[in-house]
Amino acid sequence: MLTIEGDENDGYYMLVDDGIGMCKSKSRNVLVRVRDALNAIRGTGLFGLTVENTDGAIPNRGGVRPRGVALALSGPSVVVRKPDGKLDMWSITDCRIVEPERPDKPTKFNDPEDERR
Repeated sequence: MLTIEGDENDGYYMLVDDGIGMCKSKSRNVLVRVRDALNAIRGTGLFGLTVENTDGAIPNRGGVRPRGVALALSGPSVVVRKPDGKLDMWSITDCRIVEPERPDKPTKFNDPEDERR
């Protein structure tokens, strides 16, 4: 869940996604626009997500299933861009969304100002 948290001591706001800082700004309105844009993308379904083809008819490639990024729907199929840049059509029933692994420890906020010190 995206939230905006204020830091009154340092005078900035931070956009936080499940406890992980994504970006910060002195203007809260800027972060509201970024948050709204990210929420709109999340509401569109499969588009832009990494999917894995679970079709048993595809030859087993050493236990690795083919993956790609979902680009569009075409009837009962998904247009997918594979890692080599080629497009392919996979049946929607054979696709599974690849969930990223959740971090098990807090991650450091990437702040360019900290690197200058």
